[in-house]
Amino acid sequence: MDERELIAKVRAGDGAAERALYDAHVDRVYRLACRLAGDDELAREFTQDTFVRAFERLDSFRGEAKFSTWLHTITTSVVLNGLRKVKRIRRREVDLDDAAGVSGTRRAAEPDLKRRLSQAIDRL
Repeated sequence: MDERELIAKVRAGDGAAERALYDAHVDRVYRLACRLAGDDELAREFTQDTFVRAFERLDSFRGEAKFSTWLHTITTSVVLNGLRKVKRIRRREVDLDDAAGVSGTRRAAEPDLKRRLSQAIDRL
C-alpha cells in the first residue's frame, strides 16, 4: 500500500493505517527532534507531540509535497516551540530560586570570600 492510500485510510479512521504511517516515519522524526533538541527525553516527547499534531491536522495535508516533508515541517515547529517553553520554565525556576534567597546566600558569602582573597594576595 502506498503512502497516499495510507493517508486516505487514516483520514477515514483506520487505526491500522495510522499505525503503519507512524511506523514508517517515527525514526526519522525522532532523529530530527533529537538533533534539534539535543536531549533524548525531550526528543521522545517532541516526537509524540509531532504525531499528535500531524494526525489532528491530517486534513490540511494537500499532498503538494511529500508527506515526509510536511512531517519535517511539523517536527521542526514542535521542537522549536517546545524548546522555547522549556527555556521559559527554566527561567522561572531560576527566578523562584532567587526569590527564595538562594542568591542572597551567595551575596552573604561574598564578603568572606573577598576578605580571604585579599589576605592571600597580601601574603604574595
